[in-house]
Amino acid sequence: MHLVKKAESIPEDMPFLEFKKLFSETKQHYFPVTASNERFIGIFPSNDIRSVLFSAETEHLVVMKDIGTSKIIASTPADDRNSVLKNLP
Repeated sequence: MHLVKKAESIPEDMPFLEFKKLFSETKQHYFPVTASNERFIGIFPSNDIRSVLFSAETEHLVVMKDIGTSKIIASTPADDRNSVLKNLP
């Protein structure tokens, strides 16, 4: 577990324009999305923002919950790969 790094979470209502500033200052590749009660509600990789990143027409309309996916497979270090793979959609 010493290789696990803390990831900065992104509020679901954060405007994309605000996220762009944070994104330009981080080396993080995956972004957990949290509700106002700090509950984890989704996640997105940096690749998922490409369509908005280069679209000046829509970037002011998007909030981060629009980008994050809630289809998550949770696992623990004790889970073996086969049991995790069986849970894939």
